[in-house]
Amino acid sequence: MATPTPTTPTDPTHLTTWLETIPFSKSWKNVPRDFSDGVLLAELISHFFPKLIELHNYTPAFGANLKRNNWELLNRKVLPKLGIKLLSETIDGVCQAKSGLIETVLCQIQKLIIKKSEQDFLAKKPESSDEEPILQSETCLVHILPSAAVPEFVIYKGVKFIPQDLLVEKEKSNAEMRGRVRELAQKVQRLETLINLKETHLGDLTRQIHQIRMQNSADGFSTTEDSCNKGGGDLHQFLGSF
Repeated sequence: MATPTPTTPTDPTHLTTWLETIPFSKSWKNVPRDFSDGVLLAELISHFFPKLIELHNYTPAFGANLKRNNWELLNRKVLPKLGIKLLSETIDGVCQAKSGLIETVLCQIQKLIIKKSEQDFLAKKPESSDEEPILQSETCLVHILPSAAVPEFVIYKGVKFIPQDLLVEKEKSNAEMRGRVRELAQKVQRLETLINLKETHLGDLTRQIHQIRMQNSADGFSTTEDSCNKGGGDLHQFLGSF
């Protein structure tokens, strides 16, 4: 098993950049001090290997004894599964926030995570295929793979990469969805225009019907009055003949 020591080379800038990509439960500023109780390391391991650790077993601590309890539990239950075993004096130094110790442990775990990510990625690659690497350098790992073998993402050197063909497929799908939304919006606009025209036409018809009814009522009253006048004249003419 690998036993990290303070002499292991580290890259503080690279390590800090990598740590900033991890969603810890609390903010941190000073790595040796803020990682001294082991809780943030437990969260880091849980983020990448959730089945290896139970976070509720690790509680924030300020005293040396409580900090050591967290680290001893990590050293006994979790770190050996990653191929790491800390010396007792290393645990003491980490609990005392001595510079260089926790950074060494974190760098060792970072290497394991990167290695596992690469192995998982390559394990999904078919044995025989015609794909060509799009970008392959010290800081990038992106290949065009058949859709069935494309992983959701790859974490390489602390950076999350999405396969190019998967990204193109998502962009194409988004473009199609935007096109459908535009078509539906145009249909809705046409329907609203038709509804407005029908409402206007219906209003015109209603007014015309009302005018016709008013005119018919007025015409009916005039006809009745004329008939009465005509009837009265005939009656006077009939009486005058006697």
